[in-house]
Amino acid sequence: MNIFLAVVNSILPKLLILIDLEGGSLLNLYICLDRCGAAAAGDGSKAGVVADYGAMLKGDKLVLRGLKFHGYHGVKPEERKLGQKFLIDVDAWMDLRASGNSDRLSDTISYTDIYGIVKEVMEGAPHNLLESVAQLIASRILSKYPPISAVRVQVGKPHVAVHGPVDYLGVEIIRYRDIDIQT
Repeated sequence: MNIFLAVVNSILPKLLILIDLEGGSLLNLYICLDRCGAAAAGDGSKAGVVADYGAMLKGDKLVLRGLKFHGYHGVKPEERKLGQKFLIDVDAWMDLRASGNSDRLSDTISYTDIYGIVKEVMEGAPHNLLESVAQLIASRILSKYPPISAVRVQVGKPHVAVHGPVDYLGVEIIRYRDIDIQT
């Protein structure tokens, strides 16, 4: 099933978003800025498609899981004074064929460089919201590394005062270079 969302405004007067759904699950997301007729007609040609985000998120990626930091982010005074543990996951989508073929670090982005960005944000100036922390991490990664086309950042708090057992509570954002890059 295809869902079409046409957005008309002064900035992007011919924006069309085509969403492919199957059984309620997102299969693909296409963004068109002009000549979207073929994509909208469903003829498979996707003429005018600017970005195929579904395909982008199915490609190669660098993966950083279970990064642990002590930081002072949060709204409550005790979070700012005592700090707390945070768990971070990062996926960075980029083409890894060159490094896969060459076996050279110079043909990719080092995990430790991305880790360094996360560490700098997590152990740096405090933010009230995890959304702000995740956004800053994503923005810095996309700004520093042009080969990365999209980044997913998950920030979790494992020790949250709720009435029930949890592994963690947090946020997850996905940012795309061509529409979300912000410094």
